[in-house]
Amino acid sequence: MRSVATFLMALALMGACNRRQSLVNISHSPVQLTPADYSRILKRWTRQYRIIQQFDTTLDIHATLLSWEFRWAYTVAVSRWFRLTETEKKKLWATAQQELESSVEFVVATASTESSWNDLEKGTPDLPGPGQPVKRSLWRVTLEVDSAEPVTPLEIKAIEPISKLHKDMFPYIGYFHRLFVIRFPRTVGGKEVLPETARVIRLRFAGSLGNARLVWQTTNLVVNQ
Repeated sequence: MRSVATFLMALALMGACNRRQSLVNISHSPVQLTPADYSRILKRWTRQYRIIQQFDTTLDIHATLLSWEFRWAYTVAVSRWFRLTETEKKKLWATAQQELESSVEFVVATASTESSWNDLEKGTPDLPGPGQPVKRSLWRVTLEVDSAEPVTPLEIKAIEPISKLHKDMFPYIGYFHRLFVIRFPRTVGGKEVLPETARVIRLRFAGSLGNARLVWQTTNLVVNQ
């Protein structure tokens, strides 16, 4: 009995904090990649967090930041797998660049013990007064970059159904996961939400069921020391 309790405690501690991750480069510097590099780049730009309360997984999160480097790795891999022509590859990359310039996006897979808790697509909560029903999602999702004010999403879109390609490109998607694209504005008040000078990027999920913060530390931490 004691060993089971010890194991569950260790599992909770694992889920309560992010493992140490390598620094990421958010610049748009050209980089040479092959399709074989995709898995390595995916791992670099993905973070995982598990919120556990009283042995229930209230939210298991895998999030991939769709950075310039990741989008290029995705383009290279998909172009090879589907045998795209050079013209088709350029068109795919042009679309990726347009998306990169218009917003900050994450691909997010989430799972919960109770399916009703996994409701990100309902949008930012409309916080009620005492005794009032909760409207929209149970989770408030925000993007925090360095010391800037948190930014709420422009859109949280559920991807349904989840295809074989989704699972191939994002293999952390499990049987009970739902898949979302979370899109934040590129600029707020005329200022870049995610400038190339950013040092720390945080994607936060907060609510009465718990609090998760997924963190990407950039190479600017070293440069600015």
